[in-house]
Amino acid sequence: MKRFALALVVLAVSLHWHAYAKLVTVAGREWTYGEGVSVSGTVATVRVVAGDGHKSASMTTTIAISSYRESGAEWQIRLRGRGVRKPAKPYWGVKSMLTYEDATGVRRYPGPVGRTGSFDWMVSRYRTEFTTGQKDGRATLVLGLQETVGEVEYDLASFRIAPSTKPSVPTEPNRCSFSPRLVGMAQQRGVMSPSRPMTRDDFLKFRAWGVTLVRYQMNRFWNQPDANRDLVDYDRWLDGKLDHLASVVLPLAEEFGVKIAIDLHMPPGGRASDGEMNMFYEPEYAEHFVDCWRKIARRFSGHPSLYGYDIVNEPCQTYNPANGLGCIELQEKAARVVREIDPATPIIVEANLNDSPNAFSAMPVLEMTDVIYEVHLYLPMEFTHQGVGWRKPWKPTKWPDTAKGWNTDFLRGKLAPVRKFQLQHGARIYVGEFSAVAWAEGADRYLADCISIFNEYGWDWTYHAYAEFEGWSVEHAAEKPYRFHAVDDTPRKDALLKGLRGDVRKSSVLQQSVAE
Repeated sequence: MKRFALALVVLAVSLHWHAYAKLVTVAGREWTYGEGVSVSGTVATVRVVAGDGHKSASMTTTIAISSYRESGAEWQIRLRGRGVRKPAKPYWGVKSMLTYEDATGVRRYPGPVGRTGSFDWMVSRYRTEFTTGQKDGRATLVLGLQETVGEVEYDLASFRIAPSTKPSVPTEPNRCSFSPRLVGMAQQRGVMSPSRPMTRDDFLKFRAWGVTLVRYQMNRFWNQPDANRDLVDYDRWLDGKLDHLASVVLPLAEEFGVKIAIDLHMPPGGRASDGEMNMFYEPEYAEHFVDCWRKIARRFSGHPSLYGYDIVNEPCQTYNPANGLGCIELQEKAARVVREIDPATPIIVEANLNDSPNAFSAMPVLEMTDVIYEVHLYLPMEFTHQGVGWRKPWKPTKWPDTAKGWNTDFLRGKLAPVRKFQLQHGARIYVGEFSAVAWAEGADRYLADCISIFNEYGWDWTYHAYAEFEGWSVEHAAEKPYRFHAVDDTPRKDALLKGLRGDVRKSSVLQQSVAE
């Protein structure tokens, strides 16, 4: 609420950045603009230069929003920027913001966090719900720069606004189809791979721990929006990861009897600043994504140590993809390309909303044999991620917590959509990631509770993560955030090893769905 209160004051002033003086009509829409803005064809350029006496410049157009009262709205526009300086407030910078007065008389300012720096043509998008209604059924779209210097161009003809999309809920209880090979595969348990190159010593440790599955994550620039748009550079990086997989990881996996899930942790195009994956909205990256999987399948088709092809890590697509493909549709397109090359290795599909358990309520069953459905569990994040990254200052929480209702029943409730999906469709479920940060009180109990549920349900799982960030490492301890020390044993490690070495369960639901 504090952020919006500040925005209310700052952006109320922003509506009077300068006296508007000019009108232009582009693609049937009338725009108003003034100092610092020029229009050529369908492209508007907004420029703020240091020392010019103003720190903001913008253009606006009126939007009718009455028809979006029930559905909410989502809008998008193509833009690119040059040298946009980081402003004092995170919600300043590059703007593509709606502003309207709600039915209570309060002015609202929905829009993405201000982008900064230099970036090539991309799509900025946002969605909002008009939960308090609108006073007069109109809103103002503001494009420009606020309290900073730099230049941004907007393709005005690309502007789109539409009702917010709602996920469809599958109605047909289709059964999953499996080959005898996958039905006969025992429950798999293990860890995520390290971010560094893997070695024989890692696999010696896996043997000692009882690891049977490693999720090989191919990841870079995780926290840098739009840092994976250079496709030549991306391919160079991906080829290096695949070379290491071919020359080191898979030979060692075969030697030590460990299964490998190939995890494309960061797809071409990467993520936008709002967490959305650009490939769901920009066909260039979607096509390259499919090409990447064509290359991976050709290189590793039929390898005996593969657990499966993990098509994309934590997909996120909450807006209408328009000319693109949705979260599941694009994964399925890549999966079918893989199947044409490799008919034997299982396909791993992840749920929308960053592989959220709740997204399984809208998860369809792919009409393919040997598809594994993956979920990630970091709930409640108030506990698992306390003090991590932007979640500062540190607010200590504990597990279990009777007052908050945090216990195994809480976890079962959060996982209920996944369990329902498993039982209804006869699905094989894989928990690709779960964890709790090292300094969280009761983290060992949390891991033990998670694992007990996974093992009870017969789900495959991999702990996040082995030899990566010290906060997730079970071989590091920390009483306070980021004050790590390496140790041989921790309570979290003990919980993990007990889970890895416990009795393996074989999911009975798969037995009912053997492919002919």
